[in-house]
Amino acid sequence: MSVIPGSFDEDVATAVLGKSKSKAEMTLKRLQRRSLIDSRSGTYQMHKLLQEFGSEKGEKEMNEVFRNAKIRFEEYYISKFSMLNEKFLAGKLKSMSAFIAFYKDKDRFVSSLIEGCSESGTTSDRAFDALMNAELFLDTLLWTDRITFDKIYDSALKEAQQRGYNTSYQQLVVAKAFSEVTWRTAEGKTMQTLAEIGTSASSDGGKSIEGKRACYLGIHQLVNGKLKEGVRLLKDALSHLDGTTGQFLILKALACQILSMYYESENRLQRAAEFLKKASEECNKIGDPSLLVIPQRNKTLKKEEKASKNRLLSLEMYLLISKAIKIFSPKTMKSLEHDVLGMEKEIYRKPSANIGKVVAIFHFHRSVVGVLAEMNKYEEAIQSIQATIKLQKKVLMQCTHDGVGSLGIENKDDVTEDFKLQEHNEALAKSYSYLSVLEFRVKDYKASFESQRCALEIRREIFGERHASTVDSYHELAIILRTMGDCFSALHFQKSVLAFRLNLSDQNPSKTADSYHELGVTQCKTGDFAAAFCSHERALHIRREHLGNRHQDTASSYYELGISQWCMEKYERALDYHEKALSIALDVLGELDSVTADSYYELGKTYLCLENYRASLRSHKHAQRTRSKLLGDDHSDTAKSNHELGVTHYAMEHYSSALWYVKCALAARQKIHGAQHEDVAQSYHQLARTQYKMQDYT
Repeated sequence: MSVIPGSFDEDVATAVLGKSKSKAEMTLKRLQRRSLIDSRSGTYQMHKLLQEFGSEKGEKEMNEVFRNAKIRFEEYYISKFSMLNEKFLAGKLKSMSAFIAFYKDKDRFVSSLIEGCSESGTTSDRAFDALMNAELFLDTLLWTDRITFDKIYDSALKEAQQRGYNTSYQQLVVAKAFSEVTWRTAEGKTMQTLAEIGTSASSDGGKSIEGKRACYLGIHQLVNGKLKEGVRLLKDALSHLDGTTGQFLILKALACQILSMYYESENRLQRAAEFLKKASEECNKIGDPSLLVIPQRNKTLKKEEKASKNRLLSLEMYLLISKAIKIFSPKTMKSLEHDVLGMEKEIYRKPSANIGKVVAIFHFHRSVVGVLAEMNKYEEAIQSIQATIKLQKKVLMQCTHDGVGSLGIENKDDVTEDFKLQEHNEALAKSYSYLSVLEFRVKDYKASFESQRCALEIRREIFGERHASTVDSYHELAIILRTMGDCFSALHFQKSVLAFRLNLSDQNPSKTADSYHELGVTQCKTGDFAAAFCSHERALHIRREHLGNRHQDTASSYYELGISQWCMEKYERALDYHEKALSIALDVLGELDSVTADSYYELGKTYLCLENYRASLRSHKHAQRTRSKLLGDDHSDTAKSNHELGVTHYAMEHYSSALWYVKCALAARQKIHGAQHEDVAQSYHQLARTQYKMQDYT
């Protein structure tokens, strides 16, 4: 029994003992009479010291017996996980109950899946089988915990590859790739592996596995702007996804809805209607019409369908469709926003009376907020996460007091079992930290600083000063301080954060590179360009070594190196860095991306300083077109591009063109900033210079 951490019920005990239920009950009663275990409300628990002593003694003196018990424990939770996955895919209210059940025993499920993969015989086979078709379930569960998702699948992939289980390996690659379908081309290593294994998966793993592969690659291509290839792959997926299980039907419904949205965006309404009809048919086969998340003409869900709407799977579909099809009709966008906001409001209408459910609800709600942010509904996302924080504080108060509270907590032992105080404090810190990120995006820097400060205080209390999570908060605070203009306080924090991260025994190269990168940005802001260059060189070295040369973060280092060289008036070297940054951005992000536009912009400024005016003009036009399309004409970045186009035309003595661009920039800047702003003054200055050259002295 020592293999069971924490409390357990009769079903777990029966599985671990390997006995019939009646014999397991007798064993439990005997242990209880001898005061070796405690019992309360149908659950049992061994004292922690006894449990640790039993584990140590079992490993040393009863190795085989202890190991077999551990395997039975893992098999029980692997089997239970498989049942929850089937329940989740069955849809409607069953999905949420599966979600809640997972979070009640999250640690046990995760450890059993990971450790079960390394066991011999049927245990590893069961773990592989469970994970091959669990990507939708696990991605929904661990949407905000990518590290755990990767640990689970990486352990399975490593074991399958070492054992030469080619079919299992390919199917696990396909499953893991689902979590990366919305990533950029060069960021998802599993998506790259999925593309590399080609169609061999279809010959070994069956027609439906090739269908999953084509579906995930198709969505991935659409996300990365490769529309024709993405559409081709999704159509191919539909011809292969012939399984009758819930997962394959759900993927067909998803693919059909994406294709319908694609053809609607192309104004091919008949084809859009055809795929919408197919999507509706697939949802009916699943028995869950609510999975049709895009609006149908002249049709609304019945009252009973609304009541049992599958919030979890619907949310997954909203996210994937919004990522794959970036341009919606106003009607469709309004419908999607309405549904996601409806999910958010529903969470708080009736707080759960079961404290165990609150854990799962927090994780689900965090996903809802994430989708709102993806839809650029930042104000709604901020209000939503603030409501989460309010509820989390309420639960924390109940966790620290005995008696029945407003959430129906009956005793403190149940609370500490289902919802550990430290874990919930950590969850509250994460909520504050994410609120800070959202507030930063809407440029409410004071509020962002205060939210991150709250996260820091909680982390200092539960982890101490020298802990990775605490240091992460200091890192974020430094960025906010720099943005608010307090560069010297930011420098102090950033140097401390970097020193801590460099001294960690288990160093995270990505975070160390981030520290060097942000330190370099701040040093550049304070005019210490040589120090900034050194910091960015170190960040580049780490990123090239750990992320490769074709990665967005590597491009970012080249970009900042270019800026530091430009500030030092070393324009030839700046040009080289900016060209490298642009090359990676085009390859990884594509032409229509704000990061690519930024690279074109800096390249244009550098060409101007080198007096290569035609090249400068080309670069600034690229930046201006992209910014206008993505951000609109009344945006500060678009105004900067128009201003620089005016400056370049001025240098080429094209005064009429220069005048037009400078006036565009001035009008936008006045609209954005008002009359009293340095950017407005800059535009007036350039306008006066241009008018003077045109001999317009009035």
